[in-house]
Amino acid sequence: MIRHALLPVSLMIATASASEVLWAGKGAVSTVGGTGFTGVAAEDEVEIQLAYDSDALVDDRSFLVFDGAVAGRAWFYGQVNLAVTVRIGELTWAGTIANIPDGTSIMESVCWDFGGNPDRFTVILDAERGGSFPSFPYSGVESARELKIEFLDSTSPAELFDVHVLPDGVANICEMTSASGSIRAGSDLISFVIDPKSVRVSQPRVPVVLTRTAGGLQFEWETEIGTSYRLESSSDLWCWVIEDTVGGTGLTVQRNLNPFGTYFRRFYRVVEL
Repeated sequence: MIRHALLPVSLMIATASASEVLWAGKGAVSTVGGTGFTGVAAEDEVEIQLAYDSDALVDDRSFLVFDGAVAGRAWFYGQVNLAVTVRIGELTWAGTIANIPDGTSIMESVCWDFGGNPDRFTVILDAERGGSFPSFPYSGVESARELKIEFLDSTSPAELFDVHVLPDGVANICEMTSASGSIRAGSDLISFVIDPKSVRVSQPRVPVVLTRTAGGLQFEWETEIGTSYRLESSSDLWCWVIEDTVGGTGLTVQRNLNPFGTYFRRFYRVVEL
């Protein structure tokens, strides 16, 4: 992160390819049902983390494009290395699964830009589908356990999730209209809502050289042949604006921007497409 003496400009560089993706957000408990979840009450603060490998495989056979509209359903499988963590107060529920078999709808992205249901990205971790739970505070009788996280985009046209790619740093999360989740053991249930504006997506950084020039800022990074890159900017780390799209040639690329005199504060990132 860098800041100019007069007009602060912050820099964040992220990649979106073959690396761990981490979603994080905050919210509050909405309901607690049953007697097995002790020490949790409505309105308690919730923190979530959702991590996975963006190099997972995708089954998008139901994908359909018609007259500019998009509809489809995608399942992500293979070496996903999925991990879900939910924290409420001093309690932590955690679920993991390294490999998701093809056809198992643990991670699912649905896109309905025909004006029907909202775009949805859902993650369901339960023992029946191979999930394990290294941490799961529960005082009730032994029951089937489940962690679920769901993000929705109800705008029209919906653009948050693309059924061809795992939702990652390229996804414009400012399109998110709601987010929710639950912790289940048998019939006992904790449900919670997540503030969409609290959600952030992070990934390992790409080596980028930033230089202050007479005309503003110069961004410089190495590219790979056949890979496309997008230079984006934001004022709030929530909504991102595309500044430029670059095709990789295997050489170093340079791009120049001048945020000074236009923005009081600006964040930047480069993502692979």
